[in-house]
Amino acid sequence: TLSLTCTAGSRKVYAVVNAPDLSSVSSLDALENTLVDLSNNAPNALVMAGVKTVTMPQTEVVTVEVTRHVARIALNKITRAFESTSLGALKFTVKNIYVSDVAGTIKLNGSTSISKWYNSGKTTDLPSLLYDTVNTDIANNTSYQTPHYFYVMPNDNSTKTTKLVIEVSLGSQSFFYPLELPAIERNKSYEFQNVKVLRPGSDDPDTPVNSSEISFTVSVKDWDTIEIDEKII
Repeated sequence: TLSLTCTAGSRKVYAVVNAPDLSSVSSLDALENTLVDLSNNAPNALVMAGVKTVTMPQTEVVTVEVTRHVARIALNKITRAFESTSLGALKFTVKNIYVSDVAGTIKLNGSTSISKWYNSGKTTDLPSLLYDTVNTDIANNTSYQTPHYFYVMPNDNSTKTTKLVIEVSLGSQSFFYPLELPAIERNKSYEFQNVKVLRPGSDDPDTPVNSSEISFTVSVKDWDTIEIDEKII
């Protein structure tokens, strides 16, 4: 909560939470076109912003609703269900779960502006947001049910498609299950409720898998919004 003083008239009140460096911003246009980088976020400190138009003078509390600039990807459950008896007998380990081809920037006003990408190719950028090391065995016909959450910028898939990748070892071999996401919007949660692994996956994280190897559905949910009270004098 803070107090502001300005001249009378119609005014836009912006609230920016967990903001990047805005010390050089001196105009509304500069503020709205400031690029927010994915690296400006942390799992417990996501960049949020909102705006409300008010008429001055005003002495009432003005509530500005803020929403996150990122989207969330949630993986809630992995089930191993190999039909082959010989494959089912092999040791199956979920090694890593991560997100690839992640858009890296957005404008502070919420409009899409992608100027960089994270985790394109075999890189491990921003592990606190995009990468989890698991190293957990799953017996056949059982499930791993520890939720994993990742945070990404919006992506309309016009240039690259963002993917959730499950990296596993089966016996002595490594396999990948890259799961393509739909177009991603800010402040939405994209949730994989149950990923069912049926057969060995791809040899690399960029080769798609088909329905004979894995099955999954993605549900899209709104995140709760957060209201910020601003005292205007």
